[in-house]
Amino acid sequence: GRPVSLTSVNTSTTAEGIPPAQNYPVGWLTAAWQEVRAHPQIEALCWFVDLERSGADTWDRFSLSKRPGRLIYAAEEFEALLKP
Repeated sequence: GRPVSLTSVNTSTTAEGIPPAQNYPVGWLTAAWQEVRAHPQIEALCWFVDLERSGADTWDRFSLSKRPGRLIYAAEEFEALLKP
């Protein structure tokens, strides 16, 4: 019954060295949003990049605004989810 904030979510597989720009599964953000809506105690879902651990250049490989590689699908999904 307590509020929950998911502050470290993305599709990165750091153990394998594969950033979301290369492995983003189409529909992932939509599925995550559906899970959030199904669980009212979840107050936030935040895309996360650990720049200190990954290096400052990592941001470009995770950026929804720069849309590298497969993240164009994430950016398009995000924009669609924002529409009423």
